[in-house]
Amino acid sequence: MAHCSNADLRCPSAANIVKLLNTYSWLVDMCIADFFTERHWDKLPHCWQRSLSGCNLKKLCLLLFSTHHTSTVWPLSLLAFAKCCRVLSVPRQATTSHSSSAGESVPLGTDHHKHVKAKKQHEIKCLGKVIHKLADEQNCSNVIDVGSGHGHLARHLAYDHQLNVTTVESDESHFKLAVKFDSEMKQDLEKKVRKGIDVKTTGTLKHITHHIKPNICDKEVAELLDHCAAMDVASGSMGGASQPMLLVGLHTCGDLGPTMLHMFTASPHITGLVSVGCCYMKLTCASATEPHPPTPIGYPLSSLIRSLDGYVLSYEARELACHAQELYSSRVLSDSEPLRIHCYRAVVQTILIQHGLHRSQLVVPKKTSKLPFKEYAEAILASFHLPIDLDMISLQPLLDRWKDVVVVFMLRLAIAPSIESIILLDRLLYLKEHGCSAILLPLFDPSVSPRNLIITAHK
Repeated sequence: MAHCSNADLRCPSAANIVKLLNTYSWLVDMCIADFFTERHWDKLPHCWQRSLSGCNLKKLCLLLFSTHHTSTVWPLSLLAFAKCCRVLSVPRQATTSHSSSAGESVPLGTDHHKHVKAKKQHEIKCLGKVIHKLADEQNCSNVIDVGSGHGHLARHLAYDHQLNVTTVESDESHFKLAVKFDSEMKQDLEKKVRKGIDVKTTGTLKHITHHIKPNICDKEVAELLDHCAAMDVASGSMGGASQPMLLVGLHTCGDLGPTMLHMFTASPHITGLVSVGCCYMKLTCASATEPHPPTPIGYPLSSLIRSLDGYVLSYEARELACHAQELYSSRVLSDSEPLRIHCYRAVVQTILIQHGLHRSQLVVPKKTSKLPFKEYAEAILASFHLPIDLDMISLQPLLDRWKDVVVVFMLRLAIAPSIESIILLDRLLYLKEHGCSAILLPLFDPSVSPRNLIITAHK
């Protein structure tokens, strides 16, 4: 049993999640774009097909994504599927107890709102208090923010939480923008000082560009920490690499999340970790044909998961784990956005197959989701520069099945949290196998920030 180490947070068995994913592998490993070309509807149990054909989508949404009961009679096996998906996933709704255990919230300074969207503001405000609390517990004021992007979290930590932060970002353009935004922040603060407005003491903030490789060795970790520490020694904010440091990352893409865990366990000077992952489809993973690849992998990390039969996650499964259940269900319940887009894409796939084209070649232009099908298809097919005429008469029967496509998409979406759960439980187990204290809990509002589960750890 993998425990989330939180009295208020139910944590499912990793072994049972793997069994669930294997039982419904026919659903997990689908690509919804292949709905027609691979006859996905026919893969559903017959009793599901009879019950779900032409069903009320809002009632199905309540069955799959909530605990509300309706008068609709569903097949027992479908009820069992929905129940298992809920039970065998880490809860995603942050509770009051989770929020209070994260620490006291420090509001974003008004200067931080510039260039920062509402979603990011929510994330850095919530994560800031977690990092501050861990820093206090570890008696540590030095933070390394990896995959720091434009430095929004780092600025919040330095200016609002008085921490000494060094960011590590591989993208030069992000690095330049971070430096630019720092300069704007300093200018705004200087204006306040000249006006006699009281400005509180801040921590330090430094930026470096560096690509952290998934196969980073212990020596390279030490060299990176030395580099980060050396940048602040002159200012007196750090006492060198021997000083304790926290390693943090907000929505670290793909392998960067697991690499953070390797760095944390490798260095005695990194005493705390706060990690929020994303982009699971970009993980380097073991596969059915190569369960033990020679290169470092992002999943599975733990010995326990590797010991289970059927732990492999396909690309389709990992991509599904990135979908937002809360956002989609709100669309279904409110009819706020068109739901036919998945059907449109699946119909376009049949056209591609007929012309010997592969979906990897396809480019979906922006702002096409609300177009009528003919305009949508023409916008996509234009990227192939081929004279493809749309026979709307022959395509209409497929377009009329848009609800069937939505149903299958919703069924897949129901199991998505279980896939994310096994990926994150694997990371939790890895930390525990290395003697670390670690917890996994929901922090952000999932309707605002779907990748809302965070791992915090200390030694």
